[in-house]
Amino acid sequence: MYNADGSIIYDYRYENEYNSSGNLTKQVTYNNGSFDNRTEYEYNSSGKQIKFVRYKADGSIDERTEFEYNSSGYVTKRISYKADGSISGGYEYEYDSSGKNLIKYVNFYYSEGSKRIGWWFEYENNSKGDRIKQVQYNADESINGKSEYTYTYITISLWSSNGRLKQQLSK
Repeated sequence: MYNADGSIIYDYRYENEYNSSGNLTKQVTYNNGSFDNRTEYEYNSSGKQIKFVRYKADGSIDERTEFEYNSSGYVTKRISYKADGSISGGYEYEYDSSGKNLIKYVNFYYSEGSKRIGWWFEYENNSKGDRIKQVQYNADESINGKSEYTYTYITISLWSSNGRLKQQLSK
C-alpha cells in the first residue's frame, strides 16, 4: 500500500505451502520484510477445511477457527477462538431439507460469557435451488436490507442432421 506521495506505507508478502491435493496448508506473512504471522490449515478426508490456527510472531496462538459440515458437505458452523481458548464468535449456517440450499446465515459473538447474535441473513430459494430472496436483519431484528432475484430459464435443443434430438440443455 502506498500513500499520496507514492512511498510504501506497508508491504505484505506471503509464502504459501500446499498439500498434494492443492489445499493451502501454511501461509507465512511478512510485513515490511519482517515476519508477522503464520497460519496453518487442516482438512478432512474429503478435502474440506476443518481448522486454521494463526500464530503471532512470538509463536503463541493468536486465533483458532474450526469448521463443521453437514452430510452434504456444506459448512454448518465456523467458530473462532481467542488465544485463551474461549469462543470469540462465528457463523452458523442452516440449509433446507436437501442440505444444499442455504436458508439462514447467522453471525454471533460472545460478550460477558453469553452468546449474542450480531446479524443474520435469511434466504428463500425456488424449486431449482436458485436464491429468490435475501433479507438481512440487525441484532434488534430490524431489517437492514432486502434483495429479490428473478430468473429467466431457457432450454436449448441440439438436433442431428436427420431431425433427431441429440441433446437438450436447460437452465
